[in-house]
Amino acid sequence: MSYLSQIEFYVVIGQNIRACRMKLNMSQTDLASKINLSRTSIVNIEQGRQHPSLYLLSLIANVLKIGVHDLIPNNVVPASKDEELNSVLTKAIFKTGISESSQEKLRSFTDKIINSGNES
Repeated sequence: MSYLSQIEFYVVIGQNIRACRMKLNMSQTDLASKINLSRTSIVNIEQGRQHPSLYLLSLIANVLKIGVHDLIPNNVVPASKDEELNSVLTKAIFKTGISESSQEKLRSFTDKIINSGNES
């Protein structure tokens, strides 16, 4: 069994924050203002470049109306090749610095590619 690296761990936390924030149709600026952070800090946390403390994660989780445990990944590397590919693609998308809408389009496109491979 292998484990996520520290970098991967924080990237997944950021992805989870972003996904939960977007489900609430909340902007990065809105989240930042509710926990007294800058929008830049939220961007960096969502991209795995800034490592939030447990206290900060609890503030974020509270605003997102979830538990802290919903943000923390299982530290085991995904077992299936599809999950591994999805994880690699997601990290690459986050590191490009492109807009949120472009990231969503890329994520949707990669999900279609992965899912079409499962149908054959």
